[in-house]
Amino acid sequence: GSTTVGIDHTWVQELVIRLMSPAGTTVTVINSVGADGNNFCQVTLDDDSAGPSIQTITTGGSAPFTGSYKPNTSLSAFAGETANGNWTLIAEDHFQYDTGNIRAWSIHITPQPIQADLAITKTDGVATATPGGSVTYSITASNAGPDAVTGATVADTFPAALTATWTCVGAGG
Repeated sequence: GSTTVGIDHTWVQELVIRLMSPAGTTVTVINSVGADGNNFCQVTLDDDSAGPSIQTITTGGSAPFTGSYKPNTSLSAFAGETANGNWTLIAEDHFQYDTGNIRAWSIHITPQPIQADLAITKTDGVATATPGGSVTYSITASNAGPDAVTGATVADTFPAALTATWTCVGAGG
């Protein structure tokens, strides 16, 4: 995921910008950068950016500042949280005589693929079956995760020549 900001402000080095998730996790994405220029225009903050950290921009850069940067603190701090709900961008100016405004900001969320490790084992506990007798066997479905799985199906087809009765017991987990 990433976030894009557009901020009009003189002396961007006075700004601390934080992003807060619906769960209340707060990440400082910009922390008093070393640049004394004005304005962030279409600045994208992305952990996977090919650009440098936002903290590395300096007066040697060209204001207004634009482009793709890694945030001050990794956005991966939000991993595992629900994306649904209200996200908040918090801007603080640490000098009382300058003004500015947030023109626009957006957040782009990249869903994480479900990580499951499903396994099926089948055991009957006997080495030889007695003709006319019965055999009890167990099918165990397990998930070593870390994510839960819903809608998985287990199928076991008996040969047509066999007569079978069965019971299913869920064990949870």
